[in-house]
Amino acid sequence: MNTPSQKISGAWQFGLVWMVLNAAGWGVGFGLELLILHNASLGTLSNLLASLVAAGIIGLVQWLALRWLLEPMRSGSQGIAWVILTMFGYTAGFLAAGLVTGLLGENLTPEEAAKITFVAWGLVGLFTGSLQWMELQFFSRGAVWWIGANVLGYALGGTIMSVIRVAQGAGPEVYALAGLVVGTVTLVAISRLRRRVLFK
Repeated sequence: MNTPSQKISGAWQFGLVWMVLNAAGWGVGFGLELLILHNASLGTLSNLLASLVAAGIIGLVQWLALRWLLEPMRSGSQGIAWVILTMFGYTAGFLAAGLVTGLLGENLTPEEAAKITFVAWGLVGLFTGSLQWMELQFFSRGAVWWIGANVLGYALGGTIMSVIRVAQGAGPEVYALAGLVVGTVTLVAISRLRRRVLFK
């Protein structure tokens, strides 16, 4: 039986791993996305492939942490499901966000661009979080919080990443910073899952 001190220790360990893996997933995932886009000549298909690769890596590292938290998610089939849902959710959100930004045009002030970027990345988080919730809801009664946490996390992380890219360009460290922001915000929702599932 877990003692209170063991529970606290386990929670801190999981929280640290969750944030680090999210940062690493975004850094590697978006780094590979840039590499694909730089070396590919397939037009829209290149963008779609790059998005799927980035989302797949993010989903994989998230599952590596979640399998620690949720016993039923330790199986490979659950991991595959999580990765696929992440890929389709992110890509659908990316396409929806692109549609929104495309309709609003390009002649925008920096403030307007930042607001639209926030909304666009929030859409990515909405789609991603919603599809991930489809699996997560079977393991925790508090899983609905996951959707809102992803909306806010992606909106903040994506906006920070975009602002830095415009100001000075972006490398893997900038994407890792965005992933760290997403990991930190979604950790709030994860804490609800931990209380309801991990330590019974």
